[in-house]
Amino acid sequence: QEMWRKLNFMTYLPNGIASPTADPDTDGVSNLVEYALGTPPQASNPSPFSVTQTPPASNTLNYQRNTDATDITFLLEHSTDLSPLSWTPLTPTSDVTVTTTGNTQTRAAVIPQAPGSHDFYRVKVTSP
Repeated sequence: QEMWRKLNFMTYLPNGIASPTADPDTDGVSNLVEYALGTPPQASNPSPFSVTQTPPASNTLNYQRNTDATDITFLLEHSTDLSPLSWTPLTPTSDVTVTTTGNTQTRAAVIPQAPGSHDFYRVKVTSP
């Protein structure tokens, strides 16, 4: 993360606009998540996430991952009602790399879906 900060903010220090929680491009994505996804922190980006239905009873969560961010943990989570305590970790039936461009992978995680359920997904990014 220090090298990424230096390349993007000309500092190794995690403060000010280089803080992990800062969002200097105001796109709603913190610097920590920009680092994890491999997206530029000072330019707004389209969402690196999408969900598609995979008949008969699955969804596919597509997301990006920075292959250089080896100090980051990704956790896929699921909720049926978006309440704060309803998020639970989920285990995809598969999670594969679809494409790799430079140091960014686009991944597809296939997730079982109960018939008639409303499903919400998020990717939780953590750093030690």
